[in-house]
Amino acid sequence: MRVLLSLLLCLPLFAQGTPPDYQRFLTLTDKLRPLTPGIVGELHWLEKSDRFWYSRSTGAGTEYLVASAAGVKQPAFDHQRLAQTLAQQIGQTVNPDRLALSALEFKADSLEFVSNAERYEMNLATY
Repeated sequence: MRVLLSLLLCLPLFAQGTPPDYQRFLTLTDKLRPLTPGIVGELHWLEKSDRFWYSRSTGAGTEYLVASAAGVKQPAFDHQRLAQTLAQQIGQTVNPDRLALSALEFKADSLEFVSNAERYEMNLATY
């Protein structure tokens, strides 16, 4: 019984990934992405409207869309323009197909999000 308990306590030590393991995983997801286009992320209703936004995988990366309950879909924002604006803010090239956005919140005329551990608010008419 003691030997079995000792073995069970040691198992989590072998389950930890190393930085090279995580790097291989990221490389693998880049290789598999073109094979899995069209995977839809979680739906988020826009406040006081019949519209919602969601992300969808593409062969190149991710796109963000807004759709109405009637089924009308359109890009949530100009991905190229947002990438250019972000690039100016952070001083690096930003791929519009690989926007690393999280915690998105659509307001009346702006978009709030987190990218590279920084919170941004962009006026959707003037960014």
